[in-house]
Formats: sequence, C-alpha cells, structure tokens
Amino acid sequence: MTETLVTRVDRITEEIRSIRTDINELKDESREGTAVAITLGGGLRLPYDKDRAFSIRIGSYKGATAIGALGAFRLSTDPDVTLDFGGAFGVEHSQKGVTAGITWSW
Repeated sequence: MTETLVTRVDRITEEIRSIRTDINELKDESREGTAVAITLGGGLRLPYDKDRAFSIRIGSYKGATAIGALGAFRLSTDPDVTLDFGGAFGVEHSQKGVTAGITWSW
C-alpha cells in the first residue's frame, strides 16, 4: 500500500511540474506577443512632402524581443490618401503580428 501511495505522489508531482512548465511557456509567449504589439504600435506617419516611407523597429517587453518593419505609400494627394502596413515577429517563439490601414485626410 505504501508503494502505491508513493507512486501516486510521484505521478502527481510530475503532473504539477508539467503544468508549471506549460504556464511558464505561455507566459513567455504572451510576453513576446506584447513585444510584437509594441513593435507595431503607433503606425508609421508619412511626412507631408514625401510619397513613401519605410521603418525598421524593435520592441521589448519583460525580456521578450520582437523585430518588425512598417511601410507607407501616398496613393493620392487630393484628397490625401495613404496606405500603411507592417509586420513583426518575436525572436524566441516566432509570435507574429501584422497591421494595415488606410488614411484619408483633407
């Protein structure tokens, strides 16, 4: 009976270790996802006298890092229509994010 109890305790201990490992992995992935969002945040504003712009960025959150790029193109000037887009990925877990938008101004 004692051997069975020890075996059960060992199995439960292993399951707890596995759950902790999963939680830590999820925590790391979520931090990297936040780094991706920071990298893409704010968008890219096209200067008024330019038709194209490109930006390379890096973001970091609690030890997780992401790199990305943003681009913007002016499609017309009257009204002023600009297309912007970008993408980023996490360095360690390969979390990915993309963004795109169109802006009309007058």
